[in-house]
Order: sequence, then structure tokens, then C-alpha cells
Amino acid sequence: MNSFFESWRFIFIFLAIVVGIWIIGLVYFLPFKYWWFDIAVHFLGGLWAFSLAVTIQNHYKINIVGTNNYIASFFIFVGLVVLIGIFWEFAEFIADRYIFKTGFTHMRGVYEDTLADLFMDIIGGALGFFIYLLNNKKTNV
Repeated sequence: MNSFFESWRFIFIFLAIVVGIWIIGLVYFLPFKYWWFDIAVHFLGGLWAFSLAVTIQNHYKINIVGTNNYIASFFIFVGLVVLIGIFWEFAEFIADRYIFKTGFTHMRGVYEDTLADLFMDIIGGALGFFIYLLNNKKTNV
């Protein structure tokens, strides 16, 4: 790996930061106090998911869509971000309902929150894709 940002160390540190912020938020009820908290965490989660997908692709030298097929690459990478986001939503549900018992999943509007979370995952992943594309035009995406 040429860059820290494309290394496994970065992936694990970034994941620890995102999960740490999420757990602190649950413990101190930050999503209830600050409307933007959950949005920011999911945006970071989308960036992390994209970083993971790129690191896996570069580490294992996977080329799914060929050279310079940016539209297909965008949909594949963002699709992976969405898949990871769905798993994250399941983790949030289990953590809230069975571990921290904050009661958030029993509130009205929880389905809208889930859709907003997935949307922010997509936005974070898409931004990651465009930043990566702008900085790595010579590599296959």
C-alpha cells in the first residue's frame, strides 16, 4: 500500500473512531439531544464503508468492471456502501433493543430515521468515491 489512507491500519482506526462515536452517542443519548449527531455518524460510516471497499479492491487487486468504467464502479461501490449500511442498521437495532435499551426503536418516526441513515451512508460513500476518483485518475476504480 502506498498510502496510509489505503491501508488496513487506516480502515481499523477509522472503524474504531466511527463505532466509538456511535457508542458514546448511545450512552449519552446524543441522537436525542442533537438532531445532526446521527446524520454525521452515518455520513462517516458511508465514508468508512467506501474506504473498506477500495482497500479490499486494491489489496486483492480486484478489477470488477474493467478500466475507467466510472459509472459502473460508482454503482458497485455505492451498492457495497448500502449493503454495509443495512448491516449497520441491524446492529443499531440490536444494540438499542437488546444491549443499551435506549428505547429509540420504539419511537415514532424510526422508519424515517432508518431511511435518512441509509441516505447519509450513500452520500458519504458517493463523496468518498468522487474524492478518490479525483485523487487517483491514473488507477482503475
